[in-house]
Amino acid sequence: MVRMAERLPQEWEIDYEDLGNVFSRARIQSSNACVFTAMALCVWPCNCYENANKDEPDLMWDLDLYARLDLADAWAILGPVNWHAPTSNLKLMLDRLVCTNGGNPREELIDHKNPEKAMRLERSPEWGELSVNHLEGRTVGFFC
Repeated sequence: MVRMAERLPQEWEIDYEDLGNVFSRARIQSSNACVFTAMALCVWPCNCYENANKDEPDLMWDLDLYARLDLADAWAILGPVNWHAPTSNLKLMLDRLVCTNGGNPREELIDHKNPEKAMRLERSPEWGELSVNHLEGRTVGFFC
């Protein structure tokens, strides 16, 4: 990751992060699969966990990854391959980013996590305007 960043044009602003499991550091929490109940229940950015939560620390919030990914023009994701598949941390991060593609940007419309309100919202005319790809136009590259 560092070697790749050093080879990019000097005028580029580079932001990189190691998402590996480090002892006593928060980890990326698993997805709560809100989207399987209703896409409107899946909030952008993910509201299943909170920033600086002592009971359920979450690396996605602790490192402000939602805002950092939102600001980026491109992402390069590097990681090892374990048993012919991406690492669990990469898979967890991608699961948590389901909310980027059509997630609800207004959680107050569903009282944080009310499934009945989310399903009603999803059937409303307003949902078409709310349900957008929040990171449209970005480029992502995977290097394994």
